[in-house]
Amino acid sequence: MLYSDTESVRTSRAKQVLRANPTGAILTAVGIGLAIGLIIRAAQPKAPTNRVQAILEDIEERLNELKAPVARKAAALADEGVSLLHSASKRVEKPLHRFAGDIRKHWHDLVG
Repeated sequence: MLYSDTESVRTSRAKQVLRANPTGAILTAVGIGLAIGLIIRAAQPKAPTNRVQAILEDIEERLNELKAPVARKAAALADEGVSLLHSASKRVEKPLHRFAGDIRKHWHDLVG
């Protein structure tokens, strides 16, 4: 099929522009290629995610949300328990020393 005059004029004009500015033509071709590649990549369907992994991650996230208040309560109770043990040991310390002294005294009386 023969080209019409307007098509041959367009073709020869495009060749002249390409020869006059080869760097611009190369950069334009690279830009068009990148744009086409991005369009094709965006049009492709997303890779399916592993459903089991997604469910496990969701469960882990929910458990982490649930454990925060429990952990705070457990920490508060542990602090309270430590305080109680400390105060109890202070109250028991003198009677315990007295009791140990009494036992030591009775032991010396028995043995010696």
